[in-house]
Amino acid sequence: MADYTTTEAIIASLSSVIEALTPTKLRTLPFTRCGREYDLRAWVDAAPGAGIFRRFEIVRVGPREEPGIIDSEGSRFERDLEVLIAYPSRPHGLYGADGIRDMGDVIDADAHLLSRAIWDPANLITGANRYAARVEEVLQEVDDALLLPLTVRVEWFELTPAI
Repeated sequence: MADYTTTEAIIASLSSVIEALTPTKLRTLPFTRCGREYDLRAWVDAAPGAGIFRRFEIVRVGPREEPGIIDSEGSRFERDLEVLIAYPSRPHGLYGADGIRDMGDVIDADAHLLSRAIWDPANLITGANRYAARVEEVLQEVDDALLLPLTVRVEWFELTPAI
């Protein structure tokens, strides 16, 4: 019999992993999850500036795939999640003296740190089988911010609801 979890538990666990990270650059400015009452893009739009730095959200992308039944109690599923991290695109000295160049260095360092932390098997929760993070090549622009998208492929076991 397999151990089981849910998409919601995986998102909560990944959020905790990200919030616990100590960035390699600008170490005193942590990753902070965007409040549940907001969509990150809308929040960044409404509150531009340094306050959005390293705010993130994790959202479901596409359908949940059901590769097969594991046993009479549960099934194995796969799904993509997207981790979006916000960075003000008008640095005003936030990133360092070289402005945009320093901003690129911070975003690159964060992408590397996040990919390694998400991929690390020690960060899997019970019932989760695999996380694979892929950093998207293109930053998304939203008004005065850039969003770093990471696609995370997750595989997990979920209980079959009783009929």
